[in-house]
Amino acid sequence: MELLSHPEKTLNSHLSEVANVALKTIKGKELNLSFNYDGKDVDVSKLIIDLVYLSAAFHDLGKGTSFFQDYIRNLDKMHDKKKSHALLSAVFVFYVTDKFLKTKGLNNELAKLLSSFTFSAVKRHHGRLGNLADEVLISSEWRNLLPELVQNINSEKIQELINNKISNYSFKIDWNSFVAFILNETYNDILEDFSFDILQESYSEIDSNSKITLFYIHQLIYSTLLFSDKNEVVLSDTKTTVNQSNVIQNIEAYRESNGFNKPKSEINKLKNEAFYSSLEQLEKVFNKNQHIYSVTLPTGLGKTITAFNIADKMRKLAGFENSKL
Repeated sequence: MELLSHPEKTLNSHLSEVANVALKTIKGKELNLSFNYDGKDVDVSKLIIDLVYLSAAFHDLGKGTSFFQDYIRNLDKMHDKKKSHALLSAVFVFYVTDKFLKTKGLNNELAKLLSSFTFSAVKRHHGRLGNLADEVLISSEWRNLLPELVQNINSEKIQELINNKISNYSFKIDWNSFVAFILNETYNDILEDFSFDILQESYSEIDSNSKITLFYIHQLIYSTLLFSDKNEVVLSDTKTTVNQSNVIQNIEAYRESNGFNKPKSEINKLKNEAFYSSLEQLEKVFNKNQHIYSVTLPTGLGKTITAFNIADKMRKLAGFENSKL
């Protein structure tokens, strides 16, 4: 009997499809993910692809338990929390990404930090991210439940699934070793040490710009996973991004319908002036390496429409024609 993720979909197919969408999504972005950690410059612009892939490829691995399989085949029955899959999947993803990052020669603390990003992204892929320091601490109730969950997964089937998902990688994952990782609560020792030693001590010494980049990396992993998981059913193999509409056309249509393009009243003349002068100013000062700009106008002069116009122009000047607004 095959493992299912949904009533009419196998777990293997679902994980593969979500991982493929995630890969195409993250590869379609031009990223500069450089920061300083422990006095050394680090660039994870390429590693982020693997972190996103591994998160997506195993985000529902916990659905392999007999408890979830009974639930998905008997939706009309009552089921307890043993059918839950997110935390077990998250711990597995932490285990996998930590092993992967160690093959890349990353600082051990940084490897744990990036792995914690994948952990929390998977843990909360059905909800909202919480404070990372809180997310990595697992309650005694769940620590008592995880051993039962992990021991109620068919080891042969899950090992075959794991091997399939990392066949292109040089590192290997042994399911029985992961089971021991759970039974011995090694995961809890690592996450608790991470919370107190890294988040409360080492992380506080990171400069503000690097913290912003790390925050963005965390959000990027999480948002790509959510997008891919929600959209794998509706997106085809060849279309994983939605082309942006021509924002300027929509803005112009709105302006015309309100008579802003041919202003008669004094206020509309001021709106028109603000609209075009802001764009002219942007063209004078725009720098691809400067990421934040501000628009300051008095109330009532159309900051929203003007800001959309500027944002559209900025993405074109930066070479990102299809980036989202």
